[in-house]
Amino acid sequence: MNGVHLARESGSRAIEGWTLMMLSRAHLQAGDYPSAETTAREAIIAAEWAGRGVETRALLFLGSALRASGRVHAANFAFQQAGEAIDRAEVSLSRWEPGLLPQGSNRGVS
Repeated sequence: MNGVHLARESGSRAIEGWTLMMLSRAHLQAGDYPSAETTAREAIIAAEWAGRGVETRALLFLGSALRASGRVHAANFAFQQAGEAIDRAEVSLSRWEPGLLPQGSNRGVS
């Protein structure tokens, strides 16, 4: 977990969130669903500061890990939360004007 350690040392929650999210994806692709679930949950926590992109993807990886582990109800809940995060992002972006950063787009930047 050297990459995660380095990401945490960077002090940037965005870097930490993206690193954890990609590690979750790697665990998922390798079939290590418990590790994918744990790492996706860590990424979601980091996403509170990193922004919606990390949150949504991590929720999708979490849902995939839960579904592969046979926990369909929990997976559907994670997928529902991902859908709600996408809806929030669409509302935020609908208010965006050229030349302005969308609200919250600088979260996680150190």
